[in-house]
Amino acid sequence: MQETNEIILFGPGLVGQALLNQIMEMIQRNHLPIKTVGIADSKALVFNPEGFSNQEINAIVDMKQNKQTLMLHPLATTLDKIREFLKPGQTLVDTTASESIHQLLLEGLAMGCKVVMANKRNLTQPWQTSQAFFNSPLTRYESTVCAGVPVMSSLARLNSTTDQIKTISGCLSGTLGYLCSQFDAGVSYSEAVRTAHKLGYTEPDPRDDLGGLDVARKALIMARSCGWTLEMEDIAIASLFTPELATLSPIDFLSECHQLDAYFSNKCETAHQEGKVLRYIATVTPQGGSTSLTPVLTNSDFGNLAGAGNKVVIQSQIYADNPLVISGSGAGAEITASGILADMIELIR
Repeated sequence: MQETNEIILFGPGLVGQALLNQIMEMIQRNHLPIKTVGIADSKALVFNPEGFSNQEINAIVDMKQNKQTLMLHPLATTLDKIREFLKPGQTLVDTTASESIHQLLLEGLAMGCKVVMANKRNLTQPWQTSQAFFNSPLTRYESTVCAGVPVMSSLARLNSTTDQIKTISGCLSGTLGYLCSQFDAGVSYSEAVRTAHKLGYTEPDPRDDLGGLDVARKALIMARSCGWTLEMEDIAIASLFTPELATLSPIDFLSECHQLDAYFSNKCETAHQEGKVLRYIATVTPQGGSTSLTPVLTNSDFGNLAGAGNKVVIQSQIYADNPLVISGSGAGAEITASGILADMIELIR
């Protein structure tokens, strides 16, 4: 009889909800031998050792869509009890953006749990505390970089051969990709930022995207997956706003960011005169990395990238003259959840 694999999901937000829906669909379509036994938000864990039915999962999703804490669920228990429910062979899935369950995931991994992550923070802690995730065959983290685009699995395949990766470069932010496409169309910095914010492309505070830290985290994850034991301070980060604007409230920033219109307009004009466009690019090597708004030729790999798409260019000993290019949509709950599900299935099988 085929063993049924138990899933505990941390973070039933937009991505977590999309993942639950995809799990239910996969079970119905392929008779996948898994059952969701636990779902945890920031307040509580809901646990059923027999596994939740589709109806019960949909009820939990409804609670979260209605902004309710899982503490109101009849099967809820406090988060400090989670360790009592862990056992070897379970798959722990982290779709949060929190650092609060980092230690729990490490403990689960040590006891033989599988760990699947969309949460970049687990993998960008100091190397001493993150290395277990990179060194274990029981972890997967495709959706930490470019959502469901198969960047991490491609790097893993290259690293499993005699090839040697030299440089990885990428446009890794859908938000900043949208911003650059607006620059291409002659839209001012402030108008592009405000439109992106209004459309929901940015975080509630747009500076969380414009600061470049999220891109740097993705670059660090790619580097560490290649065995390059870099730290966050090894990635030089170029912010797209000034220190003066950093101290404002989000609302005040949106009203005052027009102060940078002339600066970015001049950068765009200079690039265009050289037959180039601006792209926010991360580059990483075994020695370190950087993120910056970079002029590139219009017909280059990054120059022809439009909108919120992501693209990664890998140069290696084999892919030297003609680099390996991977591109696709790098944002969205459904795409991110798809990458997580693929990781889960790979570990289970």
